[in-house]
Amino acid sequence: MENLTYLQPESGNEDHRVLLEALTIPYNRELDAHVEDALSVHEIRAITGKMLSTAGHAETGLELCYLNGELVGFWYGKVDTNVAGIPQKRRKAAILEFYIRPCYRRRGLGSAMYRRAVEVLERWGANRLELTADPVTGAAFWRAMGFKPNGKKDECYGFPILEKNLAHE
Repeated sequence: MENLTYLQPESGNEDHRVLLEALTIPYNRELDAHVEDALSVHEIRAITGKMLSTAGHAETGLELCYLNGELVGFWYGKVDTNVAGIPQKRRKAAILEFYIRPCYRRRGLGSAMYRRAVEVLERWGANRLELTADPVTGAAFWRAMGFKPNGKKDECYGFPILEKNLAHE
């Protein structure tokens, strides 16, 4: 997608916080539709602030995605840095958050954003990727990207943890 661009938001940049919140609030509302305990806007803003505070840190990716100058989504991921003795090329990463505005879905943007996330995470030594996916809004997309359940569930929502090797991605 030649008109797809990315912005790495900066910690402490108020304009970037506002842009990220414009995505994290509807993203969390969409997730909340499928769980019992909905987050308040205050809680979502706190989570967004924590994500933004990691912007620019080594082995953490946070990017806003634009199509023809229009803000359409974001992704947030990290490489596991707490595993002692694991060679750099044998580390796992996680996509922690991934969102595309509903009106932009099913146009190939998710696949392009996913490829971008993999490119960034592999640069930091990841060769395996884990994530959880909302069974209603995300699981089919991630299965189409080649992810499979690993038999574990996340502690927060009980969603299956999906994983994929990144070799030859």
